Formats: sequence, C-alpha cells, structure tokens
Amino acid sequence: MRWLLALLVLLLVAAASAGGMWAWSNRSNAAAASTTKSESNSTAVEPPIVHPSPIFMSLEPFTVSLQGETMDRMVHIRVNLRLSDDKTQARIENYLPEVRNRVLMLISALPPETVVTSDGKRQLAVDIKHALTQPFPPLTEEQSIMDVLFTEFVVQ
Repeated sequence: MRWLLALLVLLLVAAASAGGMWAWSNRSNAAAASTTKSESNSTAVEPPIVHPSPIFMSLEPFTVSLQGETMDRMVHIRVNLRLSDDKTQARIENYLPEVRNRVLMLISALPPETVVTSDGKRQLAVDIKHALTQPFPPLTEEQSIMDVLFTEFVVQ
C-alpha cells in the first residue's frame, strides 16, 4: 500500500511540474509575441544615441618662475584642453601664440603659495578656461572650452 501511495504522490508532483512548465512556456511565448507585435507596429526606429568623441588639445609645457615675498618657485605645467568642437580647435591652433601668452601671464601672476594647494590648482584651471574662452581680436566669437586638465604639474 505504501508503494502505491508513493507512486501516486510521484505522479502528482510530475503532473504539477509539467503543468507549471507548460504555463511558464506559454507566458514567455505570449510576451515575445506581444513584443514582436508592438515592434512591428512602430513605424520609426530610433537610432542609437551616439556620443561624440572628446577633442583634446595638448599645449606645450609651461615653465615659469614665480616670485613671492618670502620665496621664489619654479613651476612646470602641461595643460590639455577639452574642446567641444573642431571649430574651436582650429581657432586655438591659429591663435596659439596668443593662447600661450594668456596662460603664461596667468601663471606668472600667481603667488608661489597658491600653486602648491589643490584649491589653487583648481582655481588656476578655472582662470585658464575663462581666459581662453574670451574671443581673439578681431574675432567676436568665444571659444568653447569644456575643461582644462593638468597632465604635469611640478613645483620647485
């Protein structure tokens, strides 16, 4: 009698498993069919979002002596500019002597104590960005500079 009861329980478990698999399989097929149906109803296929590659421009390094009240320092800085478009890159290349002059004037006016702090370096990056976004005479259009990045920064 026990073996008959065990066989009956085993058959019930097998039937429940088969029924569950059948229901799960039909639900998956129905979901796939509705997705295919909704995809076929849409007329416009949206293209994937393409993010433009960043445009980086490296400037030749700047080596400047900073004269302070109590000490003199020498600073060596390499700057990379992150630009928003090719037009800005071409303009900066065309006006490179003026670009370098603006950056050199900013760095040389710094007190030596400011370039050794991280806040001073952040402020220098902001100041360089502001100086380089200003139009180059006789042009009236500003440059579109996204960021100023230091790739070398040595203070002695």
